[in-house]
Amino acid sequence: MSPAPGTAGDQGPAPARLAGAEASRPPHRSHSPRAHGSASTANRSPALVLTLYSKPDCHLCVDAREALERVCADIPFELREIDITSEDRLHRAYFERIPVVALEGEELFEYFVQEHALRERLAAIL
Repeated sequence: MSPAPGTAGDQGPAPARLAGAEASRPPHRSHSPRAHGSASTANRSPALVLTLYSKPDCHLCVDAREALERVCADIPFELREIDITSEDRLHRAYFERIPVVALEGEELFEYFVQEHALRERLAAIL
C-alpha cells in the first residue's frame, strides 16, 4: 500500500485542489515557464494568476500563449489556460472574443496580448 498524498512517505507534494466553482470545471493546462529556471526560482510559487481562455486550433491563442510565456520569463506568474470548448457556458461567453486574458479574474486583453502593457501592469502590482 502506498502512502497517502501529502504524507511524509509521499514522493512529492499533494496536487492542488480547487475550491468552489473551479472544482467543477474540467481540467485545464497550467503553465509556469519560470519553473524551468534555477532551483531558487523553481521553488517559488508565483503570486499572480493569469488565465488564458482559448480553444484548440486557434492561431491567435497560440500567439497569446507565446506572448504570455515571454512576459512570464521575466515577471513570474502562474498561467492557466482554459479550453472554452470544454464547457457550454465558457463557449458562449468567449467564443467570439478569444483569446481572452484575465488577471485574477479581470479581463485585460482580447484577441491580442500587448506585452508592454502587461509588463507595466504586473510591475505596478508586484
